[in-house]
Order: sequence, then structure tokens, then C-alpha cells
Amino acid sequence: MELSACDLHSFVKLQAKMLSAVILLFLISQVSSDLSVSQQLQCKNPKSTICSIQVLKYVDFRPPRLPPLEGKHTLQIRSGTVTRFSKELQPQLASILKLQLGRLNIESLWIMPTLLQLSAENNLIEQLIIEEQDDNVTEYSLQYLNLANNRLRSIRELNDLQALKELRLDNNLLEYIEMDTFAGMNKLKKLSLSNNRINAIATAESIELPSLELFSLAHNNLTKLAIKDWTLLQLTDLQLNDNRLISLDVDNFEQFVSLEKLAIAGNSWYCFWLSKAIKNIGRYVALNGKDEVCPAMPIDDICCSMTVVSDDQPAHADIAERIRLFEESQTRLKGELFQKLDRSKAWWNEEFAKIEGKTKELKKEADELAKLSSDDNKVKPEDVAKLSEVLMKAEDNVDNIKSLVDSNKQFEKDITNLLYTVIEQKNRLLQTVKRANNLKEEMHAYQISFDNNVK
Repeated sequence: MELSACDLHSFVKLQAKMLSAVILLFLISQVSSDLSVSQQLQCKNPKSTICSIQVLKYVDFRPPRLPPLEGKHTLQIRSGTVTRFSKELQPQLASILKLQLGRLNIESLWIMPTLLQLSAENNLIEQLIIEEQDDNVTEYSLQYLNLANNRLRSIRELNDLQALKELRLDNNLLEYIEMDTFAGMNKLKKLSLSNNRINAIATAESIELPSLELFSLAHNNLTKLAIKDWTLLQLTDLQLNDNRLISLDVDNFEQFVSLEKLAIAGNSWYCFWLSKAIKNIGRYVALNGKDEVCPAMPIDDICCSMTVVSDDQPAHADIAERIRLFEESQTRLKGELFQKLDRSKAWWNEEFAKIEGKTKELKKEADELAKLSSDDNKVKPEDVAKLSEVLMKAEDNVDNIKSLVDSNKQFEKDITNLLYTVIEQKNRLLQTVKRANNLKEEMHAYQISFDNNVK
């Protein structure tokens, strides 16, 4: 059966009306949804200057309708889903100065220029949107930024946040840091980059952070760190613990004139550098933390190794110096042991004198009791036996003390022998190094001679 032109036209008109109806119903449902959302989103305490929202869901490209925020300076969103925290929210956030974002699964975060404080830790942030500064963009006022526990791999965008006073980026995925990122942050007091994967920090030019008080690079993968071009005059707390550092490019911290706390445990320090560094830090700097387990050699509770070799410190360059340092450490150890031995001997001598005096008194009393017992039987024999038993125990104590004193003397002798053994081994090793160097020179001369003959 074929449709006439009139019937076909009527059918098309009917389809168009049905489509229009469907679109209208969809729009009405969306408006209703928005209205319902706006009714659901309410500040916990509408009269407060702080607006707290328990749950916010924002999964599409249309920004949610927030409660009225006029007269409020702080917005807290505790939970929900906001994949993209975008610029479309700016008209609704005009009065907000402090923004606290809970676990919202944020992946992309836009930072509003007028904010003073922003906290968005424990999210999934991979991208930061910070507008470049020009005549049409308000200068950023942000003073506090906490983006800990996210997925950031780069922070170059933060360079425009020149008003920052505190920046927390702990527990992200950072591997490479350029100190130039923080250039110009003259008000920055706290900078924490701990628990990342940082294996390199580049300082292209000298950097000055005149207000920085705390700088944490703890729990990263650093093997090298150049700090000689850092000018941090207010720095009081420097945390370098739990990396893989071998040495720094300086062996003193004189450039950090205000330094009070230094954490360096949990690294792979080279003893030659560590020994000089600890001597140079001064008595006003406290070493925070210590290595509980040290398979090598500890210096002031910080573990180090004599055999660690860095690219800047060839293995053959300072064998004699390493041996000297080892001998020095053994001498220091011997001195400490002798001090302990002297204190132990003084204590034992004092105890020995006390027991010896008591023994003489007991013996005198025993003699008197024995005399009385033989003369007129005024003292019972069992009392004399009991006193004799006490006397024998006292004499045994005296013998034990004498034995311990002799053991201490033998221990002191063993320590002295150990020191002489170390010195002997040092001399043998120096002779081996000398012979190796002579052999190297002979091989070099032979190589020159061979090359000349070939030519």
C-alpha cells in the first residue's frame, strides 16, 4: 500500500510534534532537576559566614547551582563527586575567600585568583588550571595551598602564585623539581614536598626565598642535591631524611644562618663528607632523627659508609683519606671505650672498698663471737655458724670484683691491640696503593712507547 503525498506530509508533521514534545519534556526534567538540586544544596548553618555542604555531585559539564553565598567568606564541600572543578563556578563563588574541598575525586582543579586559602587534599588531581597573568587577569592572592595526596606530576604552573605563604604538596607523583618554580615567592614560609618520587632538583640560577622557615624533601629518591645556590636566611628546619643521598655540594650549612633543626637520617652518606658536615654544623643545630640500624659505621647516630662512591668522588681518588678517617673513627671509638672503662673501674673500686670494709667488720665480729663462745658459752654456736656463712659470701663478692677488674684490664688490652692492627692494615693498604700507582705509570709509559713505535 503506497502513501499519498498528503498522507506522507501528515506523518512527517506528526513525527516532528512528537520530537518537539520529547525535547520539551527533557528540558522540563532538567530544569526540575536543577531546581531540586538548588533546593537540596543548602548551607548547614545559613546564618553563618561559613557555608558547609555535606555532599555535592558535579559529573557533567554544567556547573551545579550552589546555595546563595552572599556575605559568606568560606565554603566547605565535604564529599561527593566533582570531576572537574572549573571556571564556570566563578560567578557563584565571587565572595568566597577560603575554599575547603574534601574527597570529591577531583581530577582537574581551577584556582580562582581571589582566593586566600585553598585546600583540596585527598583527591585525584592531575591538572592545575592557573591563568597566566596579564592586564585582564586579577593578580593571585592565594596565601595557603594544600594539594597533598593527589596525582600531580608537574607544578610549574604554581610560579604565578607569588603571594603564597604555605605550600603543601606531600604524597603526589612528583619526580623532577625546578627551584625556579618558587622564585619570587618572597612570603613563602613553609614548603613541603615529602613522600613524592623526586630524584632530581634543578637550580638553574641562584634562588632566594627570604621568608622560608621549613623546607621538607623527606622520603624521596634523591641521590644528589645541590644547595650552594640556595639563599634561605630564615630557614630553621631542613628535612632531607629518608632519601638516597651520598653527599651534598657543600660540607657546611653556613648559608642557612638561622638553621636550628636538620634531619638527615635514612640516607647513604659517605663517611668522609658526613664527618666534616657534622663538625661544621655547629652546636646550635640539632640533628633530628637517627638510624636505629646501621650495618656500616655510625657518626652521631647517623649511618654512613666508607666504600660509597659517587660520580664526583672516584674510588681511587682518596683511598688514603678514607683510611685516615677510618683510623680517626677507631681512635674516637677507643677513647669512648676507655672513658667507659675508667668509669666502670672507678665504680668497681668504690664498691670493692665498701665490701672490703664490711668484710673486715664482719670478721672482727666473728672473732669476738668465737672468743666469747669458747670462754663462757654466752653465744650460741648456730649464731657463729650463721655469721661465718655471711662472711664467706662477702669474701666471694670480693673475689668476683677482683675478677671483673682483671677482665676490664684484658678488655682494655684487646682494644689497644685492635687499634694497632688497624694502623698496620692501613700501612699495608697504602703500600699496595703505591705499588698499584707505580704499575699504572709503567703501563702508561709502555702504552706511549707502543703508540710511538706503531706510528
